[in-house]
Amino acid sequence: MRMSAHPAGRFLGYVHVQVASRVYVLPVEARPLTLDDGSTLEPGFFSHGKDDFGILVDSAAPDTVVRQTIESASADAARHISRRLRAVSSRTGSWKEEQVPFWSRRNQTSLSAANQQSRT
Repeated sequence: MRMSAHPAGRFLGYVHVQVASRVYVLPVEARPLTLDDGSTLEPGFFSHGKDDFGILVDSAAPDTVVRQTIESASADAARHISRRLRAVSSRTGSWKEEQVPFWSRRNQTSLSAANQQSRT
């Protein structure tokens, strides 16, 4: 997965979303939802392409709204990924075709180690 943050955005961390036996790692970014051209972005879960997922939150929102957005976006992500896995399964008759992206397994391991170190 490629991470490209907006200059006005701020990376908040990752959310781990488990679907069946797989764990997907979604980056969370806080940024202004109004763009320079006057258009607006919707906060919540987004996906671009097959394996590019993330969560966008309003940088001007209070902490409680940010938490609620992350929680609902995580549920949306789980539903989205689950539907995608069911579609692959119905096409192929097997769950094996759709593998967890390499970056997801790698980040999960390194993030778990980082989280344990930060707690000590």
